[in-house]
Amino acid sequence: MAFLDSDDLWASTKLEKLIRSFTPRDGWVFEPLLRLEIAMSMPTVMASRELVDEIGGFDEQLRYG
Repeated sequence: MAFLDSDDLWASTKLEKLIRSFTPRDGWVFEPLLRLEIAMSMPTVMASRELVDEIGGFDEQLRYG
């Protein structure tokens, strides 16, 4: 599952290119993000649908974050 803003436009091969460039991480990423051990650009945030379903989804009505 990829998270896009209403003004984002992805090329037809973007997901394929992103997946090839991934360095997978398991578990929670919150603390490593705070310690600047990893970085995340919001236009490229992706998660497996199974994981999103497991945590109860997300509120599509939220305007931010």
